[in-house]
Amino acid sequence: MRILFSFAGGPGHFDPMVPIVQAAQAAGHTSAVACGPSRVSVVQTAGFTAFGIGPARSRDPARRLPLQEVDVTREERDLRERFAGRSGARAADLRALAREWRPDLVVADETDFGAVLAAEGLGIPYATVLVLAAGSLMHAAGGRLRHP
Repeated sequence: MRILFSFAGGPGHFDPMVPIVQAAQAAGHTSAVACGPSRVSVVQTAGFTAFGIGPARSRDPARRLPLQEVDVTREERDLRERFAGRSGARAADLRALAREWRPDLVVADETDFGAVLAAEGLGIPYATVLVLAAGSLMHAAGGRLRHP
């Protein structure tokens, strides 16, 4: 089976997926990881085939941002603007990649809405991996984030 993994963020979105990619490879599946162009070297260093998609970012790909105090308004804005807001462009790039690489399955981090849209549009089965320390920022329709 060919499995295309995809993540839309930085190391905190990729690192939780690493054991899953490793397990897929150990089970004999062909796998690759779609990520931002600035993340390609990090993915390759981890031992995986990487495809850079989307615009290049200037931030150091290995740099981790410090944890911040919980701010529900900021988190909702980031989710809306940084992840959901870029979904269309990621979906187009992922569709093109999937048409060429032809995965049997797409596995995306929970904020990579573009990968899910691309898989859905192409009729490719997909799964999402929860990667956020909060356990997930996604809620049922009309739901809001809640401070614990």
